[in-house]
Order: sequence, then C-alpha cells, then structure tokens
Amino acid sequence: KKLWMTMGELMLVSEGIAHSVMLDYEESIGEGIPKQTAVKNLAKIWSLTLQEVVQIIKEQEADNTASKLGEIV
Repeated sequence: KKLWMTMGELMLVSEGIAHSVMLDYEESIGEGIPKQTAVKNLAKIWSLTLQEVVQIIKEQEADNTASKLGEIV
C-alpha cells in the first residue's frame, strides 16, 4: 500500500488501485480524451477526489521514470 499526502490528510490507496487508475488514464489519453476530462472521469469511476487522481498519476509517472533509469534501449 502507498500513502500520499492530500491537502494535509493521508490517503491510503493500494498499489493495485493506483495501477488500475493509471491504466485507465493511459487508455483515456490514447483514445484522445483531454487530460483534464480523463482525470474528472477517473475521479467519478474510482470514487476519488480530483487531487487524489492527480497525485496517483504523478506518483505512477515518477515510478515509471525511475524504473526506466539505466535501462538499455
């Protein structure tokens, strides 16, 4: 499980949910849905706040970037 700070409150979201939110986000972007609309839709679908979805996306993107460091292409 991961902990995120959201407006001064701790938010507990499992890795599985965070991963699923990110997959849904990437799918939405791939379909040409604007980022802001994708975030709003995901907040509704996953019963999260907009800030929580944004934080999950930022965290997942940071994890993806960090895991690719040193990767031979």
